[in-house]
Amino acid sequence: MNKIQWPFPNGTSLSSVAPGASRRQVLGTLASAGILVTSVPFVGRAQASDHHPLVFTWDGYNVPELNKPYSDKYGRSPEFSLFGGLDEAFAKHLSGFVPDITTPGAETIERWRDGGIIVPTDTSRLNNWPDLFDGLKTQAPAFEDGQQWAVPFAWGGSAIVYRPDLAPEYADNPTWDILWDPKYEGRLSMRDDSTDSVVTAAIVAGVTDPFNMTDDDIARVRALLTEQRPLLRYYWSDATSMEQSMATGEIVASYGWTSSVSILKSQGIPVEFMVPKEGMIVWIDFLSICNGATASEEKVYDFIDSMISPESGAFLLGEWAVASPNRKAYDLVDLEMVKELGLDNADAVTEAGVLLIPFSVESQPKVVGMFDEVKSGF
Repeated sequence: MNKIQWPFPNGTSLSSVAPGASRRQVLGTLASAGILVTSVPFVGRAQASDHHPLVFTWDGYNVPELNKPYSDKYGRSPEFSLFGGLDEAFAKHLSGFVPDITTPGAETIERWRDGGIIVPTDTSRLNNWPDLFDGLKTQAPAFEDGQQWAVPFAWGGSAIVYRPDLAPEYADNPTWDILWDPKYEGRLSMRDDSTDSVVTAAIVAGVTDPFNMTDDDIARVRALLTEQRPLLRYYWSDATSMEQSMATGEIVASYGWTSSVSILKSQGIPVEFMVPKEGMIVWIDFLSICNGATASEEKVYDFIDSMISPESGAFLLGEWAVASPNRKAYDLVDLEMVKELGLDNADAVTEAGVLLIPFSVESQPKVVGMFDEVKSGF
């Protein structure tokens, strides 16, 4: 049976500061700005100083528990500047804001790189690097042309939250098709997001590359989304509303995140996280060194190393049920829990899932416009 309870913080946190509450509320992709700036090497840059690094990241990733090895060495955490979405962060970078470290998602690294915002990381300076899952380290565009442009430090998945007691025929048939089942008309929901909805429909349509779709591909996706629209109770924009409807039985299945499953299970609701046989959607959060960083190299690398340490990974797993890239982190938490949640093999998950990357420059505006038209009933 291809079901796992896999609580990630996409939308609803497992604690008051869980990063995913904001991390995945904004998944829209912005076409490349077309700005190419020559990257200057991190080593030997001018104006390096002894100040603590300024880290540009999502709210939640600034908690001291995630950088304890750094604070133990230097007596304090680094500075943080927070953003609410990747488009917002990209725009601020282009406006001239230059932190020392930034936090792209897998779907935005290419923009950060081509915009001259980030420079390669010398992974030989990271003590914890050898302990990271290979599948997370070598994902393009984080690793391209022999250079590591970004270091993974958290990852998770998106798929289907559903009530097996209300849709028992899907208990042994995990498939995205449940979100198109006319039997459950008016009892399904989908996230109000062009990326999530379009990529899901592209998977169902059998599109080879959802992020580089032809006009014919987009037409097939439009047809599926148009077919789905009257079956939906609603498009949801926050996970709480979906969870409430799931708890009452108003909806039977929805696109969702495993954090919602954990929350509902804690309330005694018979809900499961379904990993579709067609593959789930995988997100990875990264750390990158900024072009023009002025903090000392030692402190910058020490901070990144602390974020990928076993201790930080154990906090992600144990407190937020967020997957860690560090294999050794799993030795510090309950192994049975890890296996039950399916968090013990990142390489297998990333190979089986559909990794979020940017839509192509050509398809992105077409995709966004198409989704808006479908929602509006055009």
